[in-house]
Formats: sequence, structure tokens, C-alpha cells
Amino acid sequence: ALGYRYDPAASEVEPKPLELPVDAAARVRRTLERLPSYGASEHGPLLCRTEVVQGVSTALGLPALDEAQAEVLLTRGVVGRELVRRGYQTTALWVNGRHLAPAREGYDYYLPRVLSVPATPQRVMWAEGFRVHLPLLVRDGETVVYLELVGPRQAVHANWAALRTYNRVFHVAGARLSTCKEDGLTTLKATLPSGWDHWCLIHRQASCAQMTPGQPFYLVDLNLAPIPATFFPFLSHALSLPLLAGWTEYLWVEGRLRGLVQPLSVGCIGAGGWRVHADDTAGWEAIVSEGLRERLLLWEETAYLTDQTQREEPSLAPSHPT
Repeated sequence: ALGYRYDPAASEVEPKPLELPVDAAARVRRTLERLPSYGASEHGPLLCRTEVVQGVSTALGLPALDEAQAEVLLTRGVVGRELVRRGYQTTALWVNGRHLAPAREGYDYYLPRVLSVPATPQRVMWAEGFRVHLPLLVRDGETVVYLELVGPRQAVHANWAALRTYNRVFHVAGARLSTCKEDGLTTLKATLPSGWDHWCLIHRQASCAQMTPGQPFYLVDLNLAPIPATFFPFLSHALSLPLLAGWTEYLWVEGRLRGLVQPLSVGCIGAGGWRVHADDTAGWEAIVSEGLRERLLLWEETAYLTDQTQREEPSLAPSHPT
């Protein structure tokens, strides 16, 4: 079952597909459930890649895998799919085990959670003399996806005006932050019971009501769930393909493995996010076609829905656009 084959299309040699037992997915699931996780202040919970490879190889009855075979299993195979379902990355970080809890000897590769962002709100002063709270910030590079300001009305308005001033650049959470009138942001305003103002900036592609179908869109993941509740409603609105809610998990896992769903966590505060490439219609068509051909998808609503698809789309911000 092990070995390599030549791929003439890619002009490269790649590992042959592994011969796996019919219950491989269940075996991998049970194995990952038993593996320990390691705490890391910078990265959140981690799985040791070596322990993952050794554990699933034993569970699946495979001989020792070389690095290329292990990489295929983790990134494209049954193990990669289960890691994605659990909210982990399939690419590893090189970490000193002494910095983990519980500590381990030496360096090794570890698989982190996809979204790991600081939960502590920040206080900013973009307008001189006015300081406000910044509890949530989700961004895609220098593009603001979602941002909240909370504080006294005058302070919130002053900082909002400073942020919205053309060519003003601020540094927040280790990255540049700026906005302009052409960036597709809408301001939402509300007054809290305490009397403070709660203002939000949200990108139009992060709003199902305002998004342009056929373009990349954003998901704001307030709960850092393995599958955001908004994924299927947004995807079905953005694509011109017929989709069923019962396909949510399959679409999410395959989209993640093929790079059509990409995490946003760098420079974020309080929440993470996702960029979903709804502009790649051919990629999503291939996912659906393969799922139907292999009978992983059926043209009927199934009784099984994940918790995420059963919930209504959450409100991310105050409901009064200006």
C-alpha cells in the first residue's frame, strides 16, 4: 500500500494513496479524542504532530510512514478532515516543549487551533484626550472586517471620527489599522443601559444582507466554533449553486482543506474570522460534484444537522445602520 507514484500533470512524485480500513474515520476520531493537548499562551491548545501521526498509524494498522506520506495523511486524508472538524490547523508549528503545559522535553511540531486570538479588550486613544474600549477587532490584513468601540458618547464619536479620517494610520495589536470611505464599512450605533455608546464598523461582505454574491465574504466567529453558525446561510447566498443545509460540515471541511475557507486571526482582538472565497465557483462546484459522485452528499435533507446549522444566525452588532 505504501510507495510513490509519478504525477505527470504536476511533474512530481507523490505518495501512493494509503489502503485504509472502512471504519478509518471512526478510528481516527477515537484516537484524536484520546490524545493529550498542550497549553501554550501564544497559540492556545496544541496537539503534538508526532503523537498524532503515531497514534493514527497504529489505529489504522499502517506501517511506519515517512514524512511525505504523513504530510498527505494530515493535510489531505482522513486525519486532515477530522482535524478540521475539530478546529485545528493541518500545518504545524515548531515549539519548545518546555514552554507548554504540561511541559515536554525538546522541540517538536505541534498542530494549533485555527483561531487563537487574545480575549482581553484593549483601550485606545485615537483622538487626543479621549480613551475608549476596543473589545472586538477582526481584520484581513489592513482591511477592517468588524470593529467595536465602547465608551462615553463624546469619546466614541471622537475616536470613530479619527479612525474614519482619510490617510490616518494607527497601530493596534501589532499591525497597522486605517480606513477610508471606499472600504465598504457600515457604522452601526446603539446605547447601552449604562448610558455608554456602542458603535460598530462592519464590512459589507460580512453582512448577509449587504454582501455582493459571487465575491469573497467574511465570517465573524464570536465563539471560535469549529464551524461558524453563519457559514451555510452566507455561502448559499453568495453562490449560485443549489446547496442543502445538511451538507454544511462537508462543505466546510472540504473548503478548509482546499484553501477556499481561510482563517483570520493575525492582529485580531476578542474574536476571529474567516475569508470564504465565493468567487471560486469552479472550486465549490468540484466539491459538490465529488461529494455527490462518491455519495457523501445526497439530494435530500438529512436528519443530522450540526449544532451550528441548527442555530439561527446571531446578531453581531447593534441593528441601526447609519
